[in-house]
Amino acid sequence: MNVGKVGDAQLFLEGGGAAQVKARLTALIRGSETLQGDISDLVSVPFTESSPQTKALATFGGGLMLTITQKMGVEMGYRYIRIFTDNPAINTGTIYGALRFGF
Repeated sequence: MNVGKVGDAQLFLEGGGAAQVKARLTALIRGSETLQGDISDLVSVPFTESSPQTKALATFGGGLMLTITQKMGVEMGYRYIRIFTDNPAINTGTIYGALRFGF
């Protein structure tokens, strides 16, 4: 959502969504004479048995789009993401930059 202009730059905000969460479990055993290597198929935890799942996601971000030409621009911003998984929730933040091309 564009929220305004500062000179040739446009400010924007974003938010909302859902996330597909998958578990990946790797287990190795070493030092046993009878069982060696990957034992991932023999190990399970509650989350791996119900994977993949779709979880609610909250994302809030904003940034700046600078127009270079009518078909090219630079975008930079920050995005905070919280995925509401069961204990603990996943929190992450991203700072990004991009070069935009229009066709």
